[in-house]
Amino acid sequence: MPDPRLPTQVKQPWEERLYDFDFRSPTVDADKHLVPEGRSIASVDSVEVLPSQNGKDDLTVASPTTNGDARVQAKFSAGTDGEDYPVRVRITDDLGQKIEGDGVMQVRD
Repeated sequence: MPDPRLPTQVKQPWEERLYDFDFRSPTVDADKHLVPEGRSIASVDSVEVLPSQNGKDDLTVASPTTNGDARVQAKFSAGTDGEDYPVRVRITDDLGQKIEGDGVMQVRD
């Protein structure tokens, strides 16, 4: 199930581009941020695309990085029009805490 603290992303099937997952999203109350103000992401452990509800597993992800603050960036490509793919983002913060956020990548043409 997606974590409402990570915003839903939208891409087109043909696109191959970078997307950000903000662990301190401005659309979420500050007390619910996955990485609160004053903390930062030390490393990105993984960004994983799970199969859609229809079993599609053709959305790919590569090259996850962090800006050293509260965002994870990764390159997404492919995917099937009309599918919603769960995306699991796992990080370690500057205190050594392991934190997981779940988002959604919608593919729409």
